[in-house]
Amino acid sequence: MRRTVHTVIKTHLSKHIATTRAKNKWTKRKMSEELDMDDRSYADIENGISACSAVTFILYILFVLEKEEQHDLLRELREQIVKNWGEVA
Repeated sequence: MRRTVHTVIKTHLSKHIATTRAKNKWTKRKMSEELDMDDRSYADIENGISACSAVTFILYILFVLEKEEQHDLLRELREQIVKNWGEVA
């Protein structure tokens, strides 16, 4: 059974965000501050409980990731969507 696009994106982003936080050696509190959100909301995103908002996604891309990582993330998301859901218009 195919997973929904929402689930594919949420799962990939939660793993990506957690990996980025670990790579930067940031606490969850530091990452939540970088994303302008409360600690609990951030933990829910990292743990895959909640999906991040469009605003949080934009802050993550623009202010947390390096330029090369921005392109990599978008490419990875597209690949995951195509793999799990098929081509989208």
